[in-house]
Amino acid sequence: MSNSSKKDEKSGIKSEDIKDEKSGIKSEDINENAGEETGADDADTETIVEETAADEANTETIVEETAADEEADDNGPVVSDGVAVISGETGDAAENARFRKLSFTEKCKKDPMIPVSILLAFIAVLVAALYFLLPNAKTPSMGITLNDFIHSFNNGGVATSLMDSGADIGFRTPPYVDPSVKPSIMGDKAIISADAAYADFFAGPSKYFISAGIEGATRKSDSTLSYVRIWVQYSDLSDDADFNSVWMYFSNTLNALYPEMNTYEAMGIAMNKMGEFDGDSRFYVRGNYAFRLVPVQKDDVTYIVIDVVPKSAVNDSQVRETLETAPDPDTLESVPDAMEPSVTEST
Repeated sequence: MSNSSKKDEKSGIKSEDIKDEKSGIKSEDINENAGEETGADDADTETIVEETAADEANTETIVEETAADEEADDNGPVVSDGVAVISGETGDAAENARFRKLSFTEKCKKDPMIPVSILLAFIAVLVAALYFLLPNAKTPSMGITLNDFIHSFNNGGVATSLMDSGADIGFRTPPYVDPSVKPSIMGDKAIISADAAYADFFAGPSKYFISAGIEGATRKSDSTLSYVRIWVQYSDLSDDADFNSVWMYFSNTLNALYPEMNTYEAMGIAMNKMGEFDGDSRFYVRGNYAFRLVPVQKDDVTYIVIDVVPKSAVNDSQVRETLETAPDPDTLESVPDAMEPSVTEST
């Protein structure tokens, strides 16, 4: 036996007790305290685990909602009652979506303003069509403007040939007039006229000859000619001077209307139709135009009016002859000899 053991036996105190007394804490207390602390730690741990589990549950919920949203984005809007309803739509938006799915008849039943609006739109289109189309239907067009015709007339083959001889049968652009103040030279012989609501009227003399002039009407919608008339004084059918004056204006009018027609062809047609004139007031038709010769009286003076209108403005009963071919060559051979104009110039 060692000396320490002997000492312990003599003193009757165990070494463990001495250590406990010195620390003032018994081992049982230590164990009890340790047990209590361990229990508290376990409780805290359980609380943390529960909170962690709750957080994980929330996370799973968020993940599920996110997945659902992504699936909705991938697969399109959710369908409810046969109508696609986008997530987050208000009640009005969903109702609008349902309304768009209805047939036209069902939409009209639900909203009476739809047929009313359509009816008003139809009426507006009809009024616009009448406004723009009715004037054109009531006032046919020659397809050329007044300025175009004046330019073509002044540069026609007959007019330019006469210019070389010092004579000018051309026109300045005439002014517009009030037809109630300055009526047409045709009077009641005018077959084709124009409505003052849809046309403007013009009239004026030739540049240098007091015995000729021009009149007509242009459409307000597009300024194209509705008709044009050239009048030339004609005193006696046996008067060569008057014959030549009418013939020159008639020939040059044909030159202006038909640019493809050469000068001699135009003069041949004019001479031929003047030679066969018998008072027939019907029109000759060629291409897009119809024309005729009409004798009129004004202030005891006789005039021959070269009346030109659109072909579309006359019906079959108003057509005397359709001219689609050139005149007889024998007629053309006599034309140069007839071109000896004797026209009275204004001073």
